[in-house]
Amino acid sequence: MAINHWPALAYGLGSTPWGAFPGATPEDIQSGVGHVHNAYLIDDPQKTVIRGPFRVSPKPPWFVTHRGTDAVARAMLQMEEKPGWLKLPKVVLAALRG
Repeated sequence: MAINHWPALAYGLGSTPWGAFPGATPEDIQSGVGHVHNAYLIDDPQKTVIRGPFRVSPKPPWFVTHRGTDAVARAMLQMEEKPGWLKLPKVVLAALRG
């Protein structure tokens, strides 16, 4: 669950549990079975809540109105292709230009 944020952000953080409500069985699947991530090893997590301000500054690159999403994606792709700390400033600057 996300309040004033994109719900996929909870998944993308990698440390927050994401998945089905605990207790489902194959006979009554409901929201699914199991979950992913859970870096803090919380027993039977029920819900992850991400909260944030109504207006975010600077504008996140996943916003439709972000003007530099393509530049951010290219910079991230270059960093993914050949990782290195020197490529990180390009990603950050492209994200801040939005």
